[in-house]
Amino acid sequence: MQAARGGARLDEPSWFTGRTVEVDRVVGWVRARRPGMYVVTGSAGTGKSAIVGRVVSLSNPAERERLYQDRLRADGRRWEHADPGERSVQVHAHARAVTADLLGEQLARAELLLRQELRRNANELLGQVQRAVEEGMAPPVVVVDGLDEARGEAFSIAEDFLVRLAVHAVVIVSTRELRRGNGRPSLVSTLLPGAGRSAALLDLDAADAQDRGRANLRAYVAARLSGVDQAMDAELVADHLAGGASMTGSRPFLLARVVTDQLRVAPIDTDAEGWQDAVSDSLEAAFEADLAGTQPPAHRSLPAGWTATRLARHLLTALTWGYGAGLPEEEWLAVANAGQTDDARVGADDLSWLLDRLGRYVVQDGEKECRRASPRRWRRSG
Repeated sequence: MQAARGGARLDEPSWFTGRTVEVDRVVGWVRARRPGMYVVTGSAGTGKSAIVGRVVSLSNPAERERLYQDRLRADGRRWEHADPGERSVQVHAHARAVTADLLGEQLARAELLLRQELRRNANELLGQVQRAVEEGMAPPVVVVDGLDEARGEAFSIAEDFLVRLAVHAVVIVSTRELRRGNGRPSLVSTLLPGAGRSAALLDLDAADAQDRGRANLRAYVAARLSGVDQAMDAELVADHLAGGASMTGSRPFLLARVVTDQLRVAPIDTDAEGWQDAVSDSLEAAFEADLAGTQPPAHRSLPAGWTATRLARHLLTALTWGYGAGLPEEEWLAVANAGQTDDARVGADDLSWLLDRLGRYVVQDGEKECRRASPRRWRRSG
């Protein structure tokens, strides 16, 4: 759901724009309610999580109401894409750094059938779903995002759990393609054959999807920058970003989100010569620009030889040592302070300073109270 907001905070409207054909396709899978495997794939940053997240968002009662109010405040019309319906998705999970059994436990804790107080591994959950469907329950709709982020467990999760679950449930998976050596099937190929009664693939790297994605990216940038500053022509910036965007391999929607974050805080004058040079053309450039522009903290003096940029980089680097869901705040500080002199040690106020300025590069795991560079466990995003 966070991915589907397009960078919006909880106090601002969702910036999800376009992707009508893609969302309609996923909604069709949900509505048909035919057990099987349905896969959304594409390069990093092409919007896989946003597309499936949009469908999950409209299924979740609280988020659905929020989106509906956004639309009423905007123009009074409903969203352009198809509506899956409230509570149409029974459970969703992210596969980052989990095993098949851990994923099964996550799904069992949610209200897939009835919330389970006892732990259920993958096989136990499979048996429970099979029995419930055979006794007349409608096949549940299960969304699993980021299967490729399960690292070395992605293939075993696919083979040992998801393919088997798809015999009795509607399983929608978003994932980048992963390949194995020795002529063995890739991750997407592993998911699709023999997955159950039905199977379908939505490839965001396909030529027609790329064309639509480029137009949607342009619309997203224009909408997010519209009215920010009179000197900045949102349409010109949108044309510039979309015109130079490669829709494969360059994380285009993630870059658009970061760049629009920057320009909403520090608008540019599009009448000035060479204004295009002030617009980052890669995530690395955007990240370095944000680091370079970091202002020193007001709550403390910096150690000798340190700059605000160095402090920010130090804190973010410490966060990359987190595994899976990330680091609780106490552990994040412990890693950052390892081997530091007394004057270079950091505390909670330093983390607050970092998040105020570079929070777009950090993901918060609210359920586990952890920071994953976005209480408190954190990890680096991107």
